[in-house]
Amino acid sequence: METLQRTANRGSVSTGYDVDNSCAFEDGLSEGLHKSLSSQSRDCFTISFWLKRTALGAQRLVGAGASGNNEVIIQFTSSDELEFYSWEGAYAMRYKTNRLFRDTNAWYHFAFLVDTRLSTASERTQIYVNGVLETSFSVSVVPGQNALFDWTTNIYVGKGGAAADADMSGYLSEFVYLDDTKAAHTDLGEFDSDTGIWIPIDVSGLTFGTNGAYLDFKDSSNMGNDANGGTDFTETNISSADQATDTPTNNFATFNQLHPKASGTNVANGAVQFYINSNYQTAVASIAVSKGKWYAEFSCDSTTSFIGIVDVADAYIPQDHSGYYLGYAGSNQNRSVGLRGSDGALLNRTGDFYGASYSASDIIGVGLNMDDRKINFSVNGTWMSSDNSGTPANGATWNTTSSLGDDWTDVITMGVTGYSNIHWKCNFGGYTLLSISSGNSDANGYGNFEYAVPSGFYALCSKNLAEFG
Repeated sequence: METLQRTANRGSVSTGYDVDNSCAFEDGLSEGLHKSLSSQSRDCFTISFWLKRTALGAQRLVGAGASGNNEVIIQFTSSDELEFYSWEGAYAMRYKTNRLFRDTNAWYHFAFLVDTRLSTASERTQIYVNGVLETSFSVSVVPGQNALFDWTTNIYVGKGGAAADADMSGYLSEFVYLDDTKAAHTDLGEFDSDTGIWIPIDVSGLTFGTNGAYLDFKDSSNMGNDANGGTDFTETNISSADQATDTPTNNFATFNQLHPKASGTNVANGAVQFYINSNYQTAVASIAVSKGKWYAEFSCDSTTSFIGIVDVADAYIPQDHSGYYLGYAGSNQNRSVGLRGSDGALLNRTGDFYGASYSASDIIGVGLNMDDRKINFSVNGTWMSSDNSGTPANGATWNTTSSLGDDWTDVITMGVTGYSNIHWKCNFGGYTLLSISSGNSDANGYGNFEYAVPSGFYALCSKNLAEFG
């Protein structure tokens, strides 16, 4: 389970400038932003953005022109290479990386710096990833001096153009387009002096030019708002519901896209939805913890399901096995706990105690107390506990007795299991498909939950991990 994050993700901790919001995009929903361009520079520009992928494979991120004709495209290929090209009957410029971008749990920063007027060929197009110049390419077509790229119609964000190509699935933040300026990469981010991590900086003072734009996604009523004051982007199937607080300065947990899944089973919609199509399938959180107290909310459309925790060191995390679920992963495996929806049985190979069952569409709160090695659950805000105290601190103890497993390690993550045609939705606080009417955050002000976060418990995000994890 090397894909789980125990500490703050790359690009996820800031000691100064904080990014408040991002926009969640999902391929298949025809989501995107675009605006018309006129009199823009075709030989000198900068594009910069932060991105957290929530799906792998071919995805168009940014583009201009008419798809399949003259166009400029930034995309991931079907094999997850990063590709940047200009096509005008032939490639006027094209770069495709050797390395792959398959981390769906971390934020990346991408900067594309272009000035074909420069005499030095290697400086005409530069790609920086997390502050480091990309130099290893499987394809490298260097543009000629004074080459003009086809920024002649619209600029698209979250997709490559007007055609129904493979659009983006992920969270996009701090989108910058500078017209007629090739920025230095250090104008767009900096290395943290303590951690060495590439982090965001305030870009609002940059020279954006006639057609430049800055999308900060802070205005939920207008997600296409150009914070630089230019013409706003037109929203296509983007609304206030797509605003997220999962950002490069505070990275929230989601369902882990990289955890193995059976064919047809998928994690989607900002990696906060899990669809199970066969056998018993399990999804786990992208962040695992070894200490602290943590809260999250979940909901399922079926009671034939399980919610709980699992030891990430267990090689037998229940996955694609008939009858294997959280709380039972074979007679010799006991490093998971699951609450069964149909009768409220809390299981770890055998029943421990019974609380309230949950129904379809109920919101189940999970209180994971790593300090006292206890786990408890709430249903629509009411906590279950063996002593009826109503707090998660007094829930089931899960690694001090042989019946609940004394061979647990110290790295635990939350998870859900379901069987055939079941949908789970999670809310770790950064983005959710659950209907939130109350709007509760933790004591640090992070997260957006339907029910009150118990005292001493926190949302699973990088800022809280830095303090309590």
